[in-house]
Amino acid sequence: MTLASAMVLIDQTAVPLTLPAIATDIRISTQLAQWVLNGSLLPLAGVLVLGGRLGDLFGQRKMFLIGSVLFAAASAAAGLAPQFGVLLGFRVLQGIGGALMLPNTAAIVSAAYLRKDQGRALGTMGGAAAVAGAALCCCRSPLIGPLVTAAAAGVGFFVIALLGQYPNYLGATVSQAVAGMAEMGLGIIFPLVLILNLTMDPVIAGLALIPATLPMIVVARLAGRWYDSDSGRIPLVTGFGLLAASGVLLALGVLQNSYAWILPGLIVYGIGLALVLTVNDPVSLDTVPHTVHGQASGVSATAEQFGGALGIALLYLVFHTSYLNRFAYIVANGPVTGLSPSAAAALKAKLLGAESTGLHPASFGAELMPYLRLAREASNFGYMAAFLTVTALSVIALVAVARLVRQPASDAEAD
Repeated sequence: MTLASAMVLIDQTAVPLTLPAIATDIRISTQLAQWVLNGSLLPLAGVLVLGGRLGDLFGQRKMFLIGSVLFAAASAAAGLAPQFGVLLGFRVLQGIGGALMLPNTAAIVSAAYLRKDQGRALGTMGGAAAVAGAALCCCRSPLIGPLVTAAAAGVGFFVIALLGQYPNYLGATVSQAVAGMAEMGLGIIFPLVLILNLTMDPVIAGLALIPATLPMIVVARLAGRWYDSDSGRIPLVTGFGLLAASGVLLALGVLQNSYAWILPGLIVYGIGLALVLTVNDPVSLDTVPHTVHGQASGVSATAEQFGGALGIALLYLVFHTSYLNRFAYIVANGPVTGLSPSAAAALKAKLLGAESTGLHPASFGAELMPYLRLAREASNFGYMAAFLTVTALSVIALVAVARLVRQPASDAEAD
């Protein structure tokens, strides 16, 4: 189950790093390439609740195996796809396969352990999967109507059937959504900081993100034990407090244009995210009847996936808007003015190309070099805005879990 969860998360975090290369290889725009990510993420989020419910009705093992075969076959086919339409189709199937796998993993692990050991078991699974996922750090189709319907049905179940009855589950679901926003949203931002601003090679940038994942190896298991002994409220509050602090540290770090200054923020981010992701699963299931564990896991996983999709859109929008406004202001009021439309287009093209090849300042030439420095200054402003947005979201989640999550019933009371 740990390996299965890890594969789904790896798919979500590895693909953003490869989008520039995919766009180049199959000759599509970078905007259209985003649908390679969304093509899997949207059906994954839309079908998760159904996948969990099918597990409750027909057997979690059976649904998990069906999902695993579909996910593996679609992954291989997507890797061999010769053109965008074929790739997108197999990415949709990959998302559906993941939706059958993911909610049933937590339900299977929960059923395999006694109540007193469930936190540690689910924590180990969630933490190890998070380590794997974080280590790798326009379309109008009839694909859309069913997705909207599935999302609406999920929200209806989300509000009426479970969340209103179980405050712990509501708190864990809010927590899962915000954690997904931070994890996947920053998964887009981190490579831009390291490759474009710190001029790292893409491979080196991937290695530079390892300090954000190493804490998870230790913290995940400790967090599971912490939950077993003290329930989930304090670990979740602590985790979101650390995520809020990491946003501030990362915002301060980018001002220095130095990896050494960003490193503390990455480490604190990794610890906070490990706490939240590890404790969320047992908290989400500790007050929900065993007969709906698959369905409950599906709703929780849906919250994480939709949160991730929203986080990608929100954090990139905050970054990009802040960056463009700041760049326009600097050019209009700074010592270097008169950026022609042709020079602006050339600067944009070179920056987009650098996302996949690494940034080499010497290749910009004498005409664009002054504007490259201004772009770096403006992008730092955009990164700060994105990181502080994560801080604000984490504070909101901290308040929510502090109000909602309580000590679960004892084993005798649960029986």
